[in-house]
Amino acid sequence: MHRWFWGISLLAIVATSGGIRAASAEGETYLYIKGVPSNGFHDVVERFRFNLDGTMRFLDRTTIGDDTSYTGWPGQTMTCARGNVAPPVVVSGGIRGITVFTVGRDGALLRVGGSPFTGSQPISEIMGVAVVHRRSRTFVYGAETARDQIRGFELTQLGTLVELPNSPFPSGPSPFALSAGDTYLFAAGQRLQQPGTISTYRVMLDGTLTPPDGSPYSSGTTALTHAVSDPSGSFVYAGDRFRARIFGYRASHPSGALTEVKFQGIPTGTFIPSRGVVQGSLGFVFALSDARTLPVLSLRRDATGLLRVLGVPMLAGLHQITQGALEPNEAYLVLMDEFGGFVSSLAINQMTGAMRPVKDVNLPLRGVTGLSFGIP
Repeated sequence: MHRWFWGISLLAIVATSGGIRAASAEGETYLYIKGVPSNGFHDVVERFRFNLDGTMRFLDRTTIGDDTSYTGWPGQTMTCARGNVAPPVVVSGGIRGITVFTVGRDGALLRVGGSPFTGSQPISEIMGVAVVHRRSRTFVYGAETARDQIRGFELTQLGTLVELPNSPFPSGPSPFALSAGDTYLFAAGQRLQQPGTISTYRVMLDGTLTPPDGSPYSSGTTALTHAVSDPSGSFVYAGDRFRARIFGYRASHPSGALTEVKFQGIPTGTFIPSRGVVQGSLGFVFALSDARTLPVLSLRRDATGLLRVLGVPMLAGLHQITQGALEPNEAYLVLMDEFGGFVSSLAINQMTGAMRPVKDVNLPLRGVTGLSFGIP
């Protein structure tokens, strides 16, 4: 049986560029990073084997073939998924649509014919992407930022995408990032000098997105980061790029309606979560900042969704964080230090949430818009 996990959110036939090809090894963990080479102009994905001890080894680089604009805001334009009736895939948003790659048992990527997929009508650039499974069907969603809408597709057994009959779906202004939790989809949107919003949807059995009354929800800040759901779709968090607070929401089931955990956000002391948050299933939430002195903050979520600050780890080697992702077992947090030119893995103490640096690997990429783990 294959399993797939995904993180914060690609890619043409696999080409090796000085890396080591992986031997076929079912069950190994792979890390995919999407960005632009320091000496190039087009989006690529770099593939790493992620070892049990938190170390990483570069394997190869794949050219995507459909570039994505870099907005400077965190959010995933790439995600990995394993459907019930389809092989594992990696999907990437781009200027011309959504590109799909099937994933081999060794984690290698193979571009699906017909990519990038544009659907049944003209499409503008797709930014955030997300995948939701409903019984035996798998749906792929893309945020069409310029048109204030979300495009919905079904993933076929061949790895191709077929646009849903009732797509596109309206969203809040300028959706730039998507996050999926169980059968729910959340879209963060931000228009210049206007309050950011979070649109929420219940994904129906046919892939239709049904918003609850009150959606989209206004955060009250003009500097909203991407919004991230936990895997159950019960809690959603987003950071403020200018102030020391995290916006926290509880999602009511089955509608998906959001209720703010604390009015005007949960305070984070002096820490400004300018690069958003990362969360998983175990109750830890990690806030990220591009400030060099305080790059990461550990928090713990209680049963109501309130966050308690646990501490700021001493990470002297990090310069300026732009992206982060949890590995599937949530034993390690991976951070992208774009300005330092490396990707770093941190071991997480499962009792306290404290973090310990494990390994830094040079990564000559800029404009990183995707970190994603997979276990084929």
